[in-house]
Amino acid sequence: MHITKRKKQAIKNIVAALLSLLLLFSALRLIPALLRALPDSGADYLTGVLNGALGLDGRRYAYLPVQTPGITTTPDSAPEREESGAAARDDAGLPDEGDKLTVQPVNLCWYEPGDTPALYLHNSTDYSIDLNAYLSRTYPVRAADGSGPQVLILHTHGTESYLPDGADSYDEDESFRSENTEENVVAVGRVFADTLRGAGISVVHDETMYDRDDFNAAYTSSRAAVYAWLEKYPSIRYVFDLHRDSVFTADGENQKPVTEINGETAAQIMLVVGTDQGGAIHPNWKQNLTVAAAYQQILNTDYPTLARPVCLRTASFNQQCLPGMLLLEIGACGNTLTEAKRAARLAALSFISLYNASAS
Repeated sequence: MHITKRKKQAIKNIVAALLSLLLLFSALRLIPALLRALPDSGADYLTGVLNGALGLDGRRYAYLPVQTPGITTTPDSAPEREESGAAARDDAGLPDEGDKLTVQPVNLCWYEPGDTPALYLHNSTDYSIDLNAYLSRTYPVRAADGSGPQVLILHTHGTESYLPDGADSYDEDESFRSENTEENVVAVGRVFADTLRGAGISVVHDETMYDRDDFNAAYTSSRAAVYAWLEKYPSIRYVFDLHRDSVFTADGENQKPVTEINGETAAQIMLVVGTDQGGAIHPNWKQNLTVAAAYQQILNTDYPTLARPVCLRTASFNQQCLPGMLLLEIGACGNTLTEAKRAARLAALSFISLYNASAS
């Protein structure tokens, strides 16, 4: 049988297409194994890139509300905000170079001032979670016997910074990064630490900026530091990895989550809890979520509209180190340093109540 040149080429094209599909299928099947083989920070980073939470440069974008299947975690009529749209890249829809960009104050709490706060969960995982049920779980943290620091505060992304006080605009090339610990998230961590110390709680505040030399290795470096501090001070029961968030809309608008507490403007905060879904070995993540639920309940009672919904993520954020370890976002890059410091003080005051309750 004679096969024409055209038919031969068609057969070659079909075979090439089938081989390409086979290679693609094989590569997709290897991704879970690759995530398990990577160090936790590497798995977290790759997972973040794949699910859109991280850019290839490692920069985090706005967290998006995702409703848990079968569980109502958002209000019946959640406020319509740009936040619920697609996550924005920093360069989306920005004005021409040289123009000043403005920030937009927003409430990201999923309820309005004067409403009764509820335990809302921004769930970015496939797990079905009823956050209210976690309030009745056995609290996993107990006070240590003897003396020694009980709380560790550190900053995986210590160079994250804020707008100067009084600023409501910024230059297009603003990086929102600074190695000056008087104006970045380390300064906010000092307020949190000093407030706890004022209540008699012994605190270690690690002011190392673990992202300064290598952003992509930041979580690996900070995890090693956490384990080193825990070895030095076995009395530590709580670890706060204190960050500053970034919230941009799909058209590039920089939003600052803000509220008014006791007549003063404060940045809104967010508790972030990691899981094992990104490939990290973190089987006890529900213990961390139990701590977050209890903390969020106190925050809602003490200072309504201060705390955004608890954010459940696929990455672990090193929280496998300790049941009492949480990631705490204080404000966003559109907030001023003073707004963030006010929020840090209020968040610390509420944590003091949680700490005292768990120690009794």
